[in-house]
Amino acid sequence: MVFVWEIRRKILFFKAKLSDGEVVDIEMQVRNVPELFSRISYYSAKMLTDQIGSGGRYSSIKPVISIIVVEETLISKSEKCHNVFSMLEEEELFRFNDLQEIHVLDLSRIEKENDEKLSDWLEFINSEEEEDFVKVAKRNPVINEAFNELKVLSADKEQRIRYEARLKMQRDIWSFEDAARREGEQRRTIEIFECLEKGVSLEEAKKKFLLREKV
Repeated sequence: MVFVWEIRRKILFFKAKLSDGEVVDIEMQVRNVPELFSRISYYSAKMLTDQIGSGGRYSSIKPVISIIVVEETLISKSEKCHNVFSMLEEEELFRFNDLQEIHVLDLSRIEKENDEKLSDWLEFINSEEEEDFVKVAKRNPVINEAFNELKVLSADKEQRIRYEARLKMQRDIWSFEDAARREGEQRRTIEIFECLEKGVSLEEAKKKFLLREKV
């Protein structure tokens, strides 16, 4: 599955808005870059402020959920696969509000995840061979649907590559034909001038050349 293989070797980032207005930021990190914690906090806060701009109301702000999928362990203080962070009161641990939530999912700790559905999704994301995708898709109907969509996207990409290759070949053929035509026209012009130099009239020279072409 080329599509996922390419994604997993780059930083994947996209933002989605749910039907209830919640904003979800999903990011996949192949390597833990410097200052990643600060960057995650910055983008989480930015997605809050972007909702109202300079003239909006605070009441219109919807919760922001950041989902960070990492291949290398980011949260060294925990052994969990799935860590959830929010603003809590330091001693009694109740939430300040529900506007910000950060989830860190560690692909290197999938076997430690007890939530079967989440574990299936992480295994699906972590797969590289088609047989691995099929194995997970058979266990979960939703993932199976995603797998079918992925196959369509991959097929579309392969078809596009083949189409572009055919188009390039056709353009090359057109280029050769144009060059040959230009060369032929140039050669015909030279031969007409040679006839004129010998005292042949222009009409006779053209007629002579056209008759030779037909032969």
